[in-house]
Amino acid sequence: MAYEVGQDRLRALLPNDFHSLRPVLRINAEIRADNTTYMELNTAVGGYGKRGWLNIAH
Repeated sequence: MAYEVGQDRLRALLPNDFHSLRPVLRINAEIRADNTTYMELNTAVGGYGKRGWLNIAH
């Protein structure tokens, strides 16, 4: 799922060499076979001449 978030809040989470492309936070979650859960927080960024999704937390 993707959620709209404050652009200034996303910028605070990004490393210095990246810039936010959209104020969107994508959340990926899974329940694993051993009954543990895993969740990733990603946002659309640009940096080093490329564009894509950056995993900002898991």
